[in-house]
Amino acid sequence: VNNQQGHGVKYWEPFNEVESKYPNDVETLAEIFNRCAQKMKAKDSSIKMVGGAWTQPWSPTYPGTLGDFLAGVKGNLDVCSYHQYSTGDGSLSPSEIYDRVDNLLGGADAVKDRLAESGVVSVPIWLGEHNIYWNWEADYNGRMTDETGGVFDALLLTKLLRHGKVDAAFSWIDADTRYGKISYSYSSWTYDVLNPGAHVYSLFNRFGTGQLVQSSPTSGNVQSLAFKDTSRNLVTFVLINRSDNAQTVYLGDSS
Repeated sequence: VNNQQGHGVKYWEPFNEVESKYPNDVETLAEIFNRCAQKMKAKDSSIKMVGGAWTQPWSPTYPGTLGDFLAGVKGNLDVCSYHQYSTGDGSLSPSEIYDRVDNLLGGADAVKDRLAESGVVSVPIWLGEHNIYWNWEADYNGRMTDETGGVFDALLLTKLLRHGKVDAAFSWIDADTRYGKISYSYSSWTYDVLNPGAHVYSLFNRFGTGQLVQSSPTSGNVQSLAFKDTSRNLVTFVLINRSDNAQTVYLGDSS
């Protein structure tokens, strides 16, 4: 991919959510990761190895601990990744879905703690998959591809940035009809319909640069986030309306 085709892919994740296939044998999983890292970096020393796409980093028993895996891959791990979704309950209202965003901060706390316990320091943390439902069949209301999904993404990115423990977040998935940030257009027979969540990610990536600065409100129906990027002479305000009604907001800059 890199040496012959010249794509220059920097980050590589050898496996995805496989810890359940190695119950009580995390050492073997760590050895597989180490062998991949050593062989792959021997071919391209510029790449970074991402692992272990863990599904329950907070669990001390399922099916082995993330901490044991991290201790086993110390020296070969460049980025620590985990996956977390909000709920499997399709009957929740949008307001109840938004209330559960805070639950996803617990995964970041758990990964940070496991890294410290295993002696792996200065390794970035990636939330490699996130969305509302862990079971696609629960989304019979189409929440993940409508405005509910967009508000959920905005709230999650805002809270993760304030929380300060996750270095990057990736929504599952780029394009499909249930989870996708891009949906299928039956008129053009291709994936080309940008859902609200796609616009949220685009706006955060384009304008969410520089340093976080203090903003309010941080709770209630309207929530906010602010960035100040002196290199671009840019101040960005993020305003999120998590209610079903229009809200009146007065903007002011105290800096």
